[in-house]
Amino acid sequence: LNSSFSSVRALWPSMKDNLQRQKLAWQRLHGEPMPAAQARHTLMQMMELQTLYFEEESDSPVADPAFWARLAAAAGLSVSEESLASRLGPLEEDVTPLENDDAKHITEEFNEHGYTVVSTADAGVAEDLCAAVARGIDAVTAAGLPPVFVLVFDETWLLLSLQLRFLERSRVLGDSGVEIRPDINCWRLRRPLPADEAQEPAVERRPGDNFPERHRDLRYDQCHDPETDAVTALSVWVAVNPSGATAGNGAMRCVPIDRDPLFYCADHPDHMSTGETVRGEPDVLEAPAGHACMWVPSLVHFGGNMRPDTVEEPRMSVAATFRAVPRCGFNGDGVVGDPDADEGAGPPPVSKADLLRLPLNRRLAHAAKAVLAYSHWYPGLPGIDLCALSSV
Repeated sequence: LNSSFSSVRALWPSMKDNLQRQKLAWQRLHGEPMPAAQARHTLMQMMELQTLYFEEESDSPVADPAFWARLAAAAGLSVSEESLASRLGPLEEDVTPLENDDAKHITEEFNEHGYTVVSTADAGVAEDLCAAVARGIDAVTAAGLPPVFVLVFDETWLLLSLQLRFLERSRVLGDSGVEIRPDINCWRLRRPLPADEAQEPAVERRPGDNFPERHRDLRYDQCHDPETDAVTALSVWVAVNPSGATAGNGAMRCVPIDRDPLFYCADHPDHMSTGETVRGEPDVLEAPAGHACMWVPSLVHFGGNMRPDTVEEPRMSVAATFRAVPRCGFNGDGVVGDPDADEGAGPPPVSKADLLRLPLNRRLAHAAKAVLAYSHWYPGLPGIDLCALSSV
């Protein structure tokens, strides 16, 4: 592994804390301590992920452009700044606002329920991109990588750009522009064994498996304007498998605002600890492939499990948090409640202009961040070896 000594030394406290959290999670999941060999494996993978996260040089195959060129060619996809820019050209132009009635309806959905399901692009365009992204997810997992490394392919960013364009046209986040927060992820559920009727998570949880815990993406004050209470960010989730998201194959679940007594209570000690405190019945957000499930990031939600008797294929989905481009701040240091204000190093938010020049190392940084952020849910990082990959 090629993390520099200074980087490893600087990051050691955070990696040590992360490893300890994974050891505790492993103990809870398996009923025994994490084996020493698994702990060494976990630490080595985290070191390499940190290298990618900070966009440093790496000898790992995952950082080799030739590796991705071969993988893309085999899947009929592309990995090229120039290709992505040429296919995104219209994104730099002014966007035409949605009809007032359409925009008003979407805003009312967010205000009343906290979520909506909407078509964000021409059906044919969305269908083609979803099929391409699904091929990309299959390609990266076959090569031995977590599904979120589909972010390397142009087609994934094209799909995300459709959501960005729609949000700008709808003006639901205001008129200051929209950008993608460095909070992007991807899931590829696995069909459970028929005997798994209790629908408990698999003993070996891998990155890309479902995340079924009730949670909020952000506090209320991190995604609402402090003066007007207007929504300033949205979580956007798109199923890319042919059957889309159904009740049986893992559709998103959201607890509507009126069933969540803590929705507005950002200062409540249980606002972000929602597992036992917000038990309201969730709505199931079924959606065709390419349709976007959007919710206010402070809404309680969780991924649905794949039922063993479901005829549809397991759900595959891509999600990101979109936010209004922060105006010059209320406090001189950024917008009050800005969730990115203290993020420090690592991949920055992605703007429309950034999409036109998105190098490989930046794409890898976003993928690495996603794995690191949820690594406590996949203790031991099973199924990952960033230095032993196959491109075909």
